[in-house]
Amino acid sequence: ATSTTRRPSRLLTSSSYVDHDARFVYTWVAGPLTVFDGFEFLGPKYPAMKTFSQEVRLASSGSSPLKWTTGAFYQDVNEDYFSTGELLVGGAVFPIADGDVKANNTTWAAFGDVSYALTNKLEVGGGARYFEDDRTQDEPLLSQTQSAKFNKLTWRATASYALRDNIKPYVNIA
Repeated sequence: ATSTTRRPSRLLTSSSYVDHDARFVYTWVAGPLTVFDGFEFLGPKYPAMKTFSQEVRLASSGSSPLKWTTGAFYQDVNEDYFSTGELLVGGAVFPIADGDVKANNTTWAAFGDVSYALTNKLEVGGGARYFEDDRTQDEPLLSQTQSAKFNKLTWRATASYALRDNIKPYVNIA
């Protein structure tokens, strides 16, 4: 006698970590439509960024007409940069420093998606995703901290129809 093990679902995961340092020179000139009209800045910038992200998904497998996926996503981005330079105003040169600017962005999301094959050609489905995004930036030169939090629940509905083995038009409403 033989036995077969059937897996009702599969676990998928993806991780990444990036540690990035750079050094570059940049310039900006404020235009007439800004409150900084007439200002020009030139100087080096030394950004450092560390990013970690993780996604985990649990998805159905097999030949059932019901297919589903659920999961979560997390990302943390930390930026630290220091820049110095010269501010040019009306021909006068002023040395300045942005200071040690720090920024943090933390995002997480949870999602789910389900589809059902009504026939061997017609499939319908839907899903939802909720996310939160927290952002903070410290500006020592301006003696201020800016922060904001965003969140939203989004949804989608889908339908597809297999005209042939290699032709399958679909509709996605979100």
